[in-house]
Amino acid sequence: MKNIAPPLIFVFGSLLVVDKYQQIIHTRRLQGEVEEVIYITYMDALKNDLLAFFTAAGILSIAAIFSPEGIGYVDILQSVLAFVSIYYIRVYYFNKITK
Repeated sequence: MKNIAPPLIFVFGSLLVVDKYQQIIHTRRLQGEVEEVIYITYMDALKNDLLAFFTAAGILSIAAIFSPEGIGYVDILQSVLAFVSIYYIRVYYFNKITK
């Protein structure tokens, strides 16, 4: 039972978040305010780059400090996936300002 509890908590939390945003989207559609304009600066792009780098470095450093075997393939895979996912946010949102 204890092995199934974390995934159930994650799924339940995800359902709550999705339900919350579905309600917000529904009320915004009724009001005619579906789209929103955001202003992104170069400082925001720099913060995103730093977040991507330090997240990957943090994952590797935690593995190096607390694992008796050192850094393994799974740790490298986790840090690469974290870096790529955060960098994808940069490409998706910041592509217009870096041209």
